[in-house]
Amino acid sequence: MSRKLQKLYFFISGVIFCVIFVHVAHAQNTEVVKPKGLQVSPIRIDWEMCSGERRVGKFNVKNYTSGSRNVTVSVENFFVSSDSEHVNLFGGEDGHPRHMFNVIDWFSVPNDFVLEAGEAKDIEFAITVPEGQPTNGYYGTILFQTTNKVDGGDEDFSAAKVGVNYRVGSIVTLAVRGDEDPKISGALRRFDSLRRWYIDAPIALQMEMINDGNMHYKMDGEIVVTRFGKKFTTIKIDPEVMYPDSTRTFTKNVSFDIWDFGVYNAKLTMHSAYDDVVFESEIKNIYVLPRNGLIYGGSGIVIIVFCIWFLRNFVTIGIKKKKTQDD
Repeated sequence: MSRKLQKLYFFISGVIFCVIFVHVAHAQNTEVVKPKGLQVSPIRIDWEMCSGERRVGKFNVKNYTSGSRNVTVSVENFFVSSDSEHVNLFGGEDGHPRHMFNVIDWFSVPNDFVLEAGEAKDIEFAITVPEGQPTNGYYGTILFQTTNKVDGGDEDFSAAKVGVNYRVGSIVTLAVRGDEDPKISGALRRFDSLRRWYIDAPIALQMEMINDGNMHYKMDGEIVVTRFGKKFTTIKIDPEVMYPDSTRTFTKNVSFDIWDFGVYNAKLTMHSAYDDVVFESEIKNIYVLPRNGLIYGGSGIVIIVFCIWFLRNFVTIGIKKKKTQDD
């Protein structure tokens, strides 16, 4: 085979390889992950209600398994721990410390129903707030779960025909207004940087907020970071629910590159939906000395100093010697 034919052969092979590679990569990137089990929509409902009010809502539940499913509907209370790190369910027992916030009896939900493979149904429910209910935030969750295997030909499960297969739910938050005025209140306990000096990214900004009122509300905002007084970046904070008697703690990171030396400031602004609660705070004098920038910059300075020293000594000596020889 001549050299020209060899070059043409390798060129065509390379083109074919690239086409196949791009096609496989595209197929992998565009692969869609199909849902499994049950899916409920919406996954969250936020209602403002008055004592004595009744309201009807609707869920859409879809069966993504390959067989029929018997679905049961139940209601449980939930509350958020004081540190907002955990969501806890409880059944409304008399001895529970949050028994006064029991909402299970407020819900009217449908009986069991069957979903065929791929079938979706709209499921109605109703909530009735008792007369004279005190102003506060009340929280429940509607749970949908499969309790048995109706169709023995379902390939998604083992031979066991009884057991809880899937359990999904939707959170329902109720801002109930009774005779008392709602107390929407909060405080920013802390906004600070994890350290004052950074040689490695990222800068860690921490904030701690508390809801000391009797109503939940959402807060969002931003952190504007400046470097030497000029805007460096803006970090958006998505809406977060602040539950009564609970604290939310966040950490937001600010990345920087190897040459982003400087003195940084960070200003936080947070506000609730109707600006009932507004937080503002600023961190000043965060010092950034990137490690790699110090290494590269220090190495460059050493090289420059060495070159200057070399030129001033050896090159000058060489010139002097030449002049002496010429003389």
